[in-house]
Amino acid sequence: PPLTDPYSWFDYYDKDASNSLDQEEVVTGLLNTIQTAAAASAAADKKKKKSSSTADDSSTSTVDDIRESIQAIWPAFDLDGNGQIDREEFCAPGGMAESLLAATSGDISPDQAETTSRGFFSSHHHGRPSGGGYPGARPSRPSGGGGYPGARPQQQAYVPTASPVSSGGGGMSGVYNPHSHQASAPIVVQPQVVQPVTYKTIRVQIPAGMNPGSKLKVLTDNTGRESAIVTIPDRGRWRYGANGKPFFDIRVAEKPKPATPVVIQGQAVSGPGGGGASVSSVTSQMAAMSTGAASTGPSPQQWQDYRRFSGRSYHPNPLRMTNVPSVPLTSMANVQASGRRRALLIGINYKGTRAALRGCINDANNMQRLLIQHGFPNDGSHMVKLVDDSRDRTYMPTRENILRACQWLLQGVSKGDVLFFHYSGHGAQVPDRTGMESDGYNETILPCNYTSGQITDDSLWGSLVYPLPEGVRLTSVMDCCHSGTGLDLPYEVDIRTGRWKGDVNPAHARGDAILFSGCEDSQTSADTMDKFQAGGAMTQSFIRAYQERPMAPYPEFMALIHRHLQRRGFRQRPQLTSSQKFDVRSRVFSFTDGIQPNHNPQIGRIKRRHVRPAKAGYKKNKTNDLLFSAGGAIALAGLANLFLDG
Repeated sequence: PPLTDPYSWFDYYDKDASNSLDQEEVVTGLLNTIQTAAAASAAADKKKKKSSSTADDSSTSTVDDIRESIQAIWPAFDLDGNGQIDREEFCAPGGMAESLLAATSGDISPDQAETTSRGFFSSHHHGRPSGGGYPGARPSRPSGGGGYPGARPQQQAYVPTASPVSSGGGGMSGVYNPHSHQASAPIVVQPQVVQPVTYKTIRVQIPAGMNPGSKLKVLTDNTGRESAIVTIPDRGRWRYGANGKPFFDIRVAEKPKPATPVVIQGQAVSGPGGGGASVSSVTSQMAAMSTGAASTGPSPQQWQDYRRFSGRSYHPNPLRMTNVPSVPLTSMANVQASGRRRALLIGINYKGTRAALRGCINDANNMQRLLIQHGFPNDGSHMVKLVDDSRDRTYMPTRENILRACQWLLQGVSKGDVLFFHYSGHGAQVPDRTGMESDGYNETILPCNYTSGQITDDSLWGSLVYPLPEGVRLTSVMDCCHSGTGLDLPYEVDIRTGRWKGDVNPAHARGDAILFSGCEDSQTSADTMDKFQAGGAMTQSFIRAYQERPMAPYPEFMALIHRHLQRRGFRQRPQLTSSQKFDVRSRVFSFTDGIQPNHNPQIGRIKRRHVRPAKAGYKKNKTNDLLFSAGGAIALAGLANLFLDG
């Protein structure tokens, strides 16, 4: 049936008799309508003989354009936001049927049908000049708008009006009555444009576990106030990024003055003037369960460029607990990501020393590329990389610069922000004089000037974890020896059972911090070669596991990391520790989403049992020199209070 008979058209393409149409049903119906019109025009026009295959090819080439345009106009007619167009929304005066009719026919003659049937669904127009609306339409005059009761203002959409005309070309203006179907009264629809419409393309990432037909809520502006419900298309339309993560693109109408994009989930890939949009790929159910976007409330503090950040001297946190608001662990609430992302990457090769490594700077570079692919901006306000081959002393991974960069990472963060910390270099152990560590040792990382002092896990917890506000996510990867509890996070999970084990003397915080360690506290991490490039075995396995299975549940993701290490003959066992307990079997790992609220009613350090410090110099090599283990990890000895189990 033709679109001039909207009720019959609706019933014909409502295949599941649900009294509603989804996007794919509309796309299929519109494609068939265009193909039928093109074939009829070709058969009727003796001067322009076209084969049926040519007509099919011409129509087939518009499928993607049709689908993108349907997605773009869908929110204007889907008033209840359920992702479906019901009978009234489609057939009412000013409804979707009239809009589609205007786009595919308009004020054209039969011999123009093939050229202009593509309407605004195609950028190709066979060289014909375009009118003020869609290709082939005559220039339209401004209009005050229109639509059916309850419709949103049509400032950026075509507002068609219909007038029955006589065979003599005259007629009286009026609103088209969809119930009147008289063959003797052809309908001529003249589109009128209130304002030129421009579009921007939004890349929507598909969360793991979601299938075609599922609904996603898409934020279409930078304020978080404009949104649309879109349907995940068939798998044949899915595209995949370099990381293997699926996505699809949609087009939405651009506002006259687009703002600078703030990417929430996905990436704004086009738009006039550099404009973009923010995408939050969450289902309606997830959105209802969310504790709210970080955009509500006071505006977040602006992030400083690393070069301009002065920092302050580090002071250890006092040994006490403080009561804070918390959410029960049984709550399913999540914190919605704000779209702000920041990263600190550290790679130290210790070149020119007997403790030299080969692949730590490569690790930092590879992790940087992975983060950029996931929307982490690569500028001085959002990403800092400290490597010891830098010619700029500001970016050398000295003890002072590392502690300053840790403070920079947390500067101005607020609820919904996402942070990432990666360290690749040497790790060590020193006796713990406070009696807090269960094994009697503090785990440490070694800056490039390690002879001036190491950085303990106590200092990293006090710099990166304890100051985290509630609702801020910190993901850390520490590819170094003895890194199992490298951030002193209070909970360690048994991936096989999904159960959490608490620390004897825990250190609690408000924020959502997790650590992927390169090994257990008693183990070493390997520096190795992979595909002609040196690197840490943990970093290489982490990146490979994520590329192989993005958005995997935590047990599956950890199992993949272990599997890659075991296949290459490494015995190190990466650990997963966290500042918050959560259901590891249902939570998927993501760089940018899935932020846990605070479940800890108290924060700070508490001492439940005193542990005797380990002996300094245990297993120390008599030569007081630097030794290398077989796996590429090194053992440092002869330095004051330093122990490494090579």
